[in-house]
Amino acid sequence: MATIRAYTTIEQSRKLAEILPLESADMHYCLEQRGVATEYEIGVTNFNYAKRFKGICNIADVQPAWSLAALLGVIPDYTLQKIGKDVFVVYETGTAVIGTNDYDNPIDACVAMIEKLHELNLL
Repeated sequence: MATIRAYTTIEQSRKLAEILPLESADMHYCLEQRGVATEYEIGVTNFNYAKRFKGICNIADVQPAWSLAALLGVIPDYTLQKIGKDVFVVYETGTAVIGTNDYDNPIDACVAMIEKLHELNLL
């Protein structure tokens, strides 16, 4: 059974940070210095606000993260579609229709579309 997520994974976030403006990240991952712990925890404040606390209050690192709403906000002219349990994103230009593969959640479908649009220089 698929796990429904409301935000990008840390790995997806790192990829998107290379593509999208960091101001578009409406969430963040925070790494607090607690001995040898290296787990990131999700935070609901936007990345630009959260990064102010890096180096303060035991916060060792802050990484951007995106909610589904933020991801959809950066994809122009899209439709998010679902057939059964499969979700995919379709983008329409004036001359072409571009779609993603089927995914089990909308976050993965949006990330795939953003990566595809970036490769095609359409973002």
